[in-house]
This record gives sequence, C-alpha cells and structure tokens, in this order.
Amino acid sequence: MSVGRLCVGALLGLCFLPLTAQAKPVERVLGPGLVNWTEGRLQVTGTGVVRPGAGLGAQRLLAQRAARVDAYRLLAEAVEGVQVFAETTVQNYTTVNEQVRIQVQAAIRGARPVGTTRYLSDGTVEVDVQMPLFGHGSVAEAIQFGQAVQNQFAFPFRTPERYLAYQGYNILPIPATFSVAQSSAENSAYTGLVIDASDLAAEPALGPFILGAGKRIHPDATIGIDPDMIVKQGPLHYVEDLEAALADQVRVGDRPLVIEAKAAIGSPVRSNILLSQSSAQQILAANAQGHFLEALKVVLVL
Repeated sequence: MSVGRLCVGALLGLCFLPLTAQAKPVERVLGPGLVNWTEGRLQVTGTGVVRPGAGLGAQRLLAQRAARVDAYRLLAEAVEGVQVFAETTVQNYTTVNEQVRIQVQAAIRGARPVGTTRYLSDGTVEVDVQMPLFGHGSVAEAIQFGQAVQNQFAFPFRTPERYLAYQGYNILPIPATFSVAQSSAENSAYTGLVIDASDLAAEPALGPFILGAGKRIHPDATIGIDPDMIVKQGPLHYVEDLEAALADQVRVGDRPLVIEAKAAIGSPVRSNILLSQSSAQQILAANAQGHFLEALKVVLVL
C-alpha cells in the first residue's frame, strides 16, 4: 500500500479513502475479448486497414466500417464463451434453445462502439465494442438468466449435498437446534455481505453459488430472488481486494458482514464458493434481520 493511502485517519478513529477509483478490476481474457467482471462488461477490438489510393477520407471510412464488422464478429465469438454457471457457458444455451440463440444475436447487434476510433501509424484502424453482462441489452437478458437461476433449483441431482459430496466435501447439515431467528441484535445492523475468496483460485461467472451448512446460501429458492433484479444487476459484485469491497457502499452499505471463504469449487470452472458451517449460519442469522441476500447486496473478493 502506498504512503498516500496509509490510514492517517486512524488517529481520528475513522478513515475514508477513495478506494473504488484506485482498485484494480477483476478482468479475464476471453478468446478475442476481455471481460471486466467488476464493471460488468465484455469488450472486443475490431481492426480494419486503410488501403492506399486516392481519397484518404473515403479509405478511412471504409477501414472504420471494416473494423466495426470485425468487432461484431469477435464479439459473437467471445459471448459464446462467457461463463454462466460452473458447468455451463452461453454456448450451452444457444446450441439447445433457438429463442435464446436469436436473442443473443440481437443483443450482439445492439452492442455499440465505445471510445474513439483509433487510426494507427501503420494504416490500421481500431474500434472497440462493448456489451454489458447485466442490464438492458446484456448477456444475462439474452439468455434469460433469471429463469436459468431458478431452473438450477429444480435439478435434484444438483442439490448442494450431492454436489459437494461429488466434489469430495463432507458438509454437515444445519443442526436441528439452529434457527436463523435466533440472531443477536448485532446481526440486525448488517447492511450487506462481503465474502473474501482471495487466494482460493476462484473464477468469476454470471451465476456463482455460495454454499455452506449443507445448503445453498446465495442465491437460494428458500430466500427468494427477483429474476428481473438478478438480470439487471447480477447476484453479486466482483472486486479484487477487500478494501474495494468495503468501499462499495452502493452494493453492501456502510456496515457489511465480512466472511472468509473456505474453498472455491466447481467443474470445469471453480466459480462456486464454499463456506464453513459456522460462517454459513452467521450469514443466515444476519440475513434474517437485514434481508441483504434478497436485495443482492453481496460482494465477492477474488
């Protein structure tokens, strides 16, 4: 940490730092594209070439159009590889559902160039095109992500107990004496949830599941989710360091519950987060008072 970010405010008991602007986003290269999971967008760069000849302006315009065509081609390729759940990508949905395939194609056509067109010294023209992961015109909207999450709850063979047993984890069920209603007054003050899964080699996905105490913690059918809300903003927000998570008051408020993850699991991508039984119980107790899981006020540190 730089000297400029040292907490001089510790002398005052409080320290407010503009961490969000300085924090490094969670980014992953995806084929020809780059996914910024923190900002929730997929970006590709298309290229065109200015051909020698009369009318430089006209040639540049043709090169710019070629760059845009190339960008949309690359975007279509990259979108197919976006991780939806640990076991599936967008391609798993477009190949079996004609309606989803058409919706994904429409969302790609609706993506817009961003930034300025770059004219390089070697005659190459570059155009950036972005597509949101969540919200209107997004990947999530195109694949009907809210319904896809709800469908996950309907698969008996994907219950957390069987899933975790398959992965080699023996997770005990919640004791019969435990009740989320038996929460302390302290739990009622939590405004959100921050899970620290750094150093666990976890990978981002549209739909990670938080598991523990023999059940799904988030998202979960028993708690309930709004499929429209989960398409609009996603089940959680990804950041790369704990300070950035604590600074994200829009998502988790000013007093989030901070939990350390036990493991990252899933196949072929380890996007699901496993908690210890005590941590899972603490979250359920706090959520019984704060209802932050239903509001999707969750940040995951990778």
